[in-house]
Amino acid sequence: MCCGIYAYCLQTVTEDNPELLNSFTAPALHVLESAMLSPVSSMDYIQLKTLVAGTVWNLKDIIPSKSQAEIINAILKILSEVLEVDAGEIVIQMKEAETQRLKAAAETEEIRENANGDHLIEDDEMEEIPHKGKVRRKTFISDLLPPTDKELREAIALLTAQQTALEIIVNMCCSEDPSDDEWEELSSSDESDAFMENSFSECGGQLLSPLCLSHEVHTAFTNYLIPKKIFEKTAFPNSIAVDLCSRSPTWKSLVRKMNTIQCRALVCLQSLVSLLDVDHLGGAAALQTLAQHLSQLLFSQPDFAKHVDFLEAISSALRALLQTMASKNISQTIGCFLLEVATKDSSLVVAGEALDALFDVFADGKEAERASVQIKLLSALKEFQPVFKTKIRKEGRGKYSPDQLCVLDNVKMNLRRFVAYQETVEKRLTT
Repeated sequence: MCCGIYAYCLQTVTEDNPELLNSFTAPALHVLESAMLSPVSSMDYIQLKTLVAGTVWNLKDIIPSKSQAEIINAILKILSEVLEVDAGEIVIQMKEAETQRLKAAAETEEIRENANGDHLIEDDEMEEIPHKGKVRRKTFISDLLPPTDKELREAIALLTAQQTALEIIVNMCCSEDPSDDEWEELSSSDESDAFMENSFSECGGQLLSPLCLSHEVHTAFTNYLIPKKIFEKTAFPNSIAVDLCSRSPTWKSLVRKMNTIQCRALVCLQSLVSLLDVDHLGGAAALQTLAQHLSQLLFSQPDFAKHVDFLEAISSALRALLQTMASKNISQTIGCFLLEVATKDSSLVVAGEALDALFDVFADGKEAERASVQIKLLSALKEFQPVFKTKIRKEGRGKYSPDQLCVLDNVKMNLRRFVAYQETVEKRLTT
């Protein structure tokens, strides 16, 4: 446990702290490397290895360029293994183990107290001794409860490790290294060779190339199936695990930790969708699957007001996904997703925004026109138009502000115009 605290402190102080890098020696880096490569697999040690991996990533600027590929692969291997673990199942197993341990301890203590009671009861004056034994047994069991509970500690260690792993991946995607433009400018400069030589000498033979690093990270992401594992972590936490934790005062805080992991995964997903090529994300079909997955998450969340972090995270992921699909002219995928949001979301404001986005995506262009016919956009909007109009009339004044109602009225008018436009498009393409 103490090692984990020290590792957390080390990761924290090395983040965005270039002045501290000079104090790290080669032996110190070797110690961190040894900790990363240790085969120990306890939950506490998994957390320790994850924190050390984050520290090594923070120290990347002092790692020799010849060692970067190996180090980055080691870091991503650790993060991949951490994310591979089904945290929900581990929480269930740990909670069951705690229940069985406490039950066995209670039975053992009861046997001991009964034995002591039989020994002490020698006459009628000692009849109340067994009652006192029960009081002592209650105190004994309470001493076994968290925070000293090893099962709870292991569950927390795993959840913390997964959250840390996701945060490290976000940092990898949002590295503050010099931009590609800056490095391209250097490479085209007449002084670039001299600059590289001077930098190499000043760093004692250690030189980092962000362009090379970007390639190394990209390759490691692919090799260790990082996008797939992040996608899996965006799902809602295991409902059985949530129920078990919710019914235990000492385990209740783990529900929040599981929700935090989902939010961190959505932030990671946003970064990956923005940075990776469509092919590395699985192609257009995978993007459509991802859009359906995110829409299901969006619709199944019962109360956005109580889950602000989730709403912000999934909104960012959706925005990045739509931008990526739009940049690749995947109009059909965008249309299916926006139609689902517009017709299924209970909020008129959300439905209105989805309709506005639909109008923009299918406003013009031959590809957009063909896609609108393929997804049967016209028939879907014609069916939804009276529903939308009725919902505004019945729910508008009671649930929405005057400004929101004004926007919704504009959407309603634009919907009527857009349906007329789509009728023209469909007639032209089908005759």
